[in-house]
Amino acid sequence: MTNTRIQTIILPKDGSVVHIRPVKRTQIANVGDSVRLEMQHVNAPNKNYRWRHNGRDILTSWNDQLSVSIDDVAVSDGGVYSCFASDQENRQLHGIMRLIVRGKT
Repeated sequence: MTNTRIQTIILPKDGSVVHIRPVKRTQIANVGDSVRLEMQHVNAPNKNYRWRHNGRDILTSWNDQLSVSIDDVAVSDGGVYSCFASDQENRQLHGIMRLIVRGKT
């Protein structure tokens, strides 16, 4: 039996009210590639940026950065990344993007 995890993402109706936006909503990489995840500051109240991966892991090594790199991408790096101003996470004003990782054939 496999475990299935369903994540619900709620976005504001008016995209102009977000504080942080992804440069690309979806990126595709192959296992072993390097990839750069980039967000744009729109009108965040502070520059204390935080990241999450698949809604749970706070990636502290990426704190305060809008552009981050993953070298030697693994399948486990795939998923949904969100970047938010540290005190604004629950307001749905953050940038959300998806990284799809393809295995080598």
